[in-house]
Amino acid sequence: MLFKKNITLHKTINEVILEEYDKKDKVLKNKIILQDKNKKGFNGTIYDILLELCCDISYRKFKKYLVVKNVKKWRRILLTRFIFNVRLIEFDSIEYYENLYESKYIITNDVLPTSFIKPKEQIVINIIEEEKVFEIGRSNNENSYKLGKKQRNLIMSDYIICLNEDIVNKVRKEFMIDNLYKGKYFIPHLQKNGQSIKDICKVLLNEQKGKIIDSNTFNNNKPNVLIFTGSLIKNGITASLKGLINNIDLEKRNYFLTFYRKEVKKNKYLLSEFPTKINYILIDGDKILSEQEEKVLAKFYEDNLVDDNIKSVIKKIYTREINRIYPELKFDYVIDFCGYNKEMINLLMYMNSIKIRYTHSNLKREYETMEMTGHQKFEQELEKQCEKREKFNKKILTSIEPLVLRVENIEKIIDNLITPITALLDALK
Repeated sequence: MLFKKNITLHKTINEVILEEYDKKDKVLKNKIILQDKNKKGFNGTIYDILLELCCDISYRKFKKYLVVKNVKKWRRILLTRFIFNVRLIEFDSIEYYENLYESKYIITNDVLPTSFIKPKEQIVINIIEEEKVFEIGRSNNENSYKLGKKQRNLIMSDYIICLNEDIVNKVRKEFMIDNLYKGKYFIPHLQKNGQSIKDICKVLLNEQKGKIIDSNTFNNNKPNVLIFTGSLIKNGITASLKGLINNIDLEKRNYFLTFYRKEVKKNKYLLSEFPTKINYILIDGDKILSEQEEKVLAKFYEDNLVDDNIKSVIKKIYTREINRIYPELKFDYVIDFCGYNKEMINLLMYMNSIKIRYTHSNLKREYETMEMTGHQKFEQELEKQCEKREKFNKKILTSIEPLVLRVENIEKIIDNLITPITALLDALK
């Protein structure tokens, strides 16, 4: 659940999020919301930007909203500074989520909630202003498993503001966003008489004065391959994955491993063992569900129920979840390497990519011996459809249904695995 402290609040906020997500024409073109990572004191870049927006008549047409903790306290702070044309919003409130979805511009150096799915018309300006942000970057083996929230925020940004090109390159490397990020890096003029703040604000007027670097400069236009790894626990599947990665041509495609942060935490040091040309995308946060959708999921996974209505709701849930965890990302191939995780099986199934799923003899025996849930019945039906096709038949190349590869004895898989998966990817290029 999103908010465990208050279940009623959690459900109310979820309802607001879903309502805003489904609403058309929700973005208001003259609305700006500013969110600083430190919501308790009036200092730093975000507040300098707020002052510029309030003092320069060029921005008079914009409605300005500031995200804070303790609105009453902040009213006194703004009054002492003679700032009257700013609306205060309590962080994590219903009003916060409503305004987050409705604002044309979001200016932040903070991490936005994992439940937020950016509308296409919105412009997010993400400011990198201190080295501390890199403490959860890839090169920090202790904390790199935590980088998912920041990585997702950077990917959904339209502008990433950095003080110089060295920071641009560090952002790219530490958060592994090359070939994913589609926005622009913006380097304002050096701080002199508030010039850098003025440059950042000019973005709102489409009058950028600093240096702009298009992310396409760093994208190689090679096919992107997403591989769900499971929890990276020390077992045959993880050993096979490492064997595969050590033997495939990393120059031919861009490979991204993906996994849930909570699941991989215990095995976080394994991340440092992957080659630097293999990047990863961490999944953080929970699905956004209505009460009705929670009931449908229970029927699907626990009560052995599958019908057209349930399938329709499941598709809606996981299509929205794809937009949440992979914001506007496109992958040419998605591979379910684990084969067990029911969430990922359904998630990948609704991605607009060529899908490859690895199963193995143990999984087949489980289907034969255990009482199947509705989810497993659905999976078995899907596998029967796939097995009717020839694995390298041209029909499968344009299909959006999963292609099932069966591999026996997954614990001894390395030699057998490398050939079929690389041959398949070559066939599908």
